[in-house]
Amino acid sequence: MVRERLLLRPLAEVRDMMVGAFPRPDRSVRVPVAGATGRVTVGPIHSPLTVPATDIAARDGFAVVSSETCGADDENPVPLREPCRVNTGNAIPPGYDAVVMIEDITGGEGARFTSRAASPGEHVHPAGEEIRSGDLILPAGHLIRPCDIGALLSYGITGLDVRAVKVGLLPTGSEVIPAGERPGPGEVIESNTAVAAAWLGEAGATCTRYPIVRDDPRIAPAGDRKGRPGERPPPGLCRFFGRHPRLHRRGHR
Repeated sequence: MVRERLLLRPLAEVRDMMVGAFPRPDRSVRVPVAGATGRVTVGPIHSPLTVPATDIAARDGFAVVSSETCGADDENPVPLREPCRVNTGNAIPPGYDAVVMIEDITGGEGARFTSRAASPGEHVHPAGEEIRSGDLILPAGHLIRPCDIGALLSYGITGLDVRAVKVGLLPTGSEVIPAGERPGPGEVIESNTAVAAAWLGEAGATCTRYPIVRDDPRIAPAGDRKGRPGERPPPGLCRFFGRHPRLHRRGHR
């Protein structure tokens, strides 16, 4: 019998080999934002909205014209001519450019005073402070995280295109048995594909775990033992792998 000598391969070489063997797929699918966690964006996503759409109050208080509050302090409160009551998040009325906090206002209806001078833009979130229409939200190739979901929805995005990456996981070995069965002498429980599917799922891939394949390249997997996960692999897949090996688990580091 002729034995093939397996050469030790550096990790970088193995990575390049895998990238070359499995080019990036160009398939995509559109999904709702609420279910997009763990998927990978196909292209850049830009905001259709400006947020906030107008200047808004950053504190509860009164909208004022900042120039009218010059010189105000605790000993010399300045009267406000036409203060406008606002709460946090309210739009700033046209002509006003600052907010004085409620605790810095004295007096009542018809005669309100401020003990604090306000500078232009003080306690105001200007229009577009968060994002402007056309600004980038997420780049292409971005793995969507739970925190991204809120940003996408807040900026007017309800659906997006993500990569449709499918990976088949094929466990091999005559000594391997499915999880849930009790191993006999010389048998081990197969868990690698479950771990790989979990890792790949976090990277945005959809995985199929195929039945365990015996160490015989002449046969296609039968999937005849109870408890085998997944579907039947395409016919002849194992014979193909037997004739066209790329890597061996002991052949890289």
